[in-house]
Amino acid sequence: MLHMPLLDIQLARQRNPPGGLRLPPIAQHRLALHLSGSTPTICRATQRPFTRVRGDIDWIPATTEGGFGASVASATLEIRIPAALVDQVAQASGLPASPCDAPRHLLRDRQLAHLALALEAGGAGDGLFARGVATALAQRVLQLLAPGRAGTAAQGDLQPVLQYIALHLDGNLALDQLGRVAGMSRAQLQRRFKAAQGMPVHRYVVMRRTERARELLAQGELAPAQAALAAGFAHQSHMARWLKRLA
Repeated sequence: MLHMPLLDIQLARQRNPPGGLRLPPIAQHRLALHLSGSTPTICRATQRPFTRVRGDIDWIPATTEGGFGASVASATLEIRIPAALVDQVAQASGLPASPCDAPRHLLRDRQLAHLALALEAGGAGDGLFARGVATALAQRVLQLLAPGRAGTAAQGDLQPVLQYIALHLDGNLALDQLGRVAGMSRAQLQRRFKAAQGMPVHRYVVMRRTERARELLAQGELAPAQAALAAGFAHQSHMARWLKRLA
């Protein structure tokens, strides 16, 4: 595990084998960025099932136990952040220092994911850059988890839709169907989805289908035409075009 002594932050890429994983309580907050493709998961604390996709984030508050069960292996970037740093950022930003007292799953925020990867890329060079990224990361977490924040509400509204997309990539993901899942009109879904995810619904669906296609092709068990259909593409050339565009 990489340690940034001046910030007292620890980072590590973790390989999570199939089965159950218990995360015992520790003094630091933990942020876990999911690095694998679609991973059906069960929360250890609530027994609630959900599906992680690449970029999903878990937040486990300090002194809180976390963990999950999954039938397939996965990879995460785990960042341990001292509670004192989060408290300092909260005080400076006027945000609640303890916005939640239980693990939160399926946070999806491109800015937060980019900050986590930037902190890792900065390595052990605990200079001004690392301090700035760590501060921005803590502030973004506090913003996302603060009670009553619009961004948090939008994420919560969309969880059934994100879950449905992850489980039905090879099926009907038209706006009308996704609107019914979300309990919104097409226009409401489009507006809230873009505000929360930073991209239109169609773009998100294509990204998830492209990730699934890459996984299937890497496994080598299906011919390209079969992999295209299993990932939800109309045909192999459609898949190939998006694989190239999103490379």
